[in-house]
Formats: sequence, C-alpha cells, structure tokens
Amino acid sequence: MRSQSIDTKRSMTRVLWAFAGIVSLIVVGCEQMPSNSGQSGAEVVLKLYFSGEEAMLLEPEERVAAAEGASPAELVIRELMKGPADGAAGSPVPQGAKLLGIEVVDGAARVDFSAEFRDNHSGGTTGEAHTVYAIVHSLCELEGIDAVQFLVEGAPLDTLGHMDLSEPIAPTLGGSLIR
Repeated sequence: MRSQSIDTKRSMTRVLWAFAGIVSLIVVGCEQMPSNSGQSGAEVVLKLYFSGEEAMLLEPEERVAAAEGASPAELVIRELMKGPADGAAGSPVPQGAKLLGIEVVDGAARVDFSAEFRDNHSGGTTGEAHTVYAIVHSLCELEGIDAVQFLVEGAPLDTLGHMDLSEPIAPTLGGSLIR
C-alpha cells in the first residue's frame, strides 16, 4: 500500500510539472506574437482639418485610415493629400508635392516635402494660412506633437510667400481659423 502512495505522488508530480511546462510554453509563445499595430489592416482614427465650403475657415473631419505600416504622423499627411471626404475643397498640400519624410523631435514634427510643396502652392495669404494650419492642426491632434517645422528637400522652409515658417508653428497661432 505504501508503494502505491509513492507511485501516486510521483504521478501527480509528473502531471504538475507537465502542466507547468505547457503553461510556460503558452506564455512564452504569446509574448513573442507580433502586435497588430502598424500592420496592414490596423485602423487609426484621425482628426484632419480642411478648408470649409467658403474657404474662410478650417473645418475638422474625422477619418478612419488603414495604418499600412505607417506612423500616425505619416498617415495624417497622406490623408490630407487625399483632400476632404466630401470633395468640397482640395487638399491643403499642393498638387504634385510628395512627403519625403517626417520625424518628431522634442514635440516638433519636422515634415519634409518635395520642392513641389513650395513651387506649386497657389499663393495668397488665405491659401497659405490654410495650407500651413491644416497641416499644423491635423498633426498636433496626435499625442506628442505640439508644433510643426516645414522642410523642403531637407532644408527649413522660410515662407510660402507671406508667413514666417522659419521656426516650428504651433496650432494656437491659427486657432481663429477653426470652425
């Protein structure tokens, strides 16, 4: 009878060790699974700003975009380039301009566009303000971005014609343009 008790204890110990091993494998396996963020199929909700119908104020538009491996800041610029969903106004980014890169340094998004951003801008004080502040307000909706520095072909952009863009632009400066 005593040998049966020892055999039962050994069997129970083996079962417990096997169970602990299986649980360990499951936990380690789950920790190594890739997350869904930044992968194709992941969706991000963005708040974008576009010129309103009368081109006097910027109006917010919420949009769901597929992450497709891009950072939220890249997604904002890509979606701004598409223009508003209702098609009432064009993109705040001049036609032909390409996003060359974007990085966030100390709360400032440094957005680098191709030369077409400067060269193809339609001009005018209101148009320039809408271009600048649509980008600034849209990017500053993202956590960790407080201002935007505009670059063209890697060099700081001084102006599009009227506004001083030599320093990072904060959204508070264009608050009166928001509906």
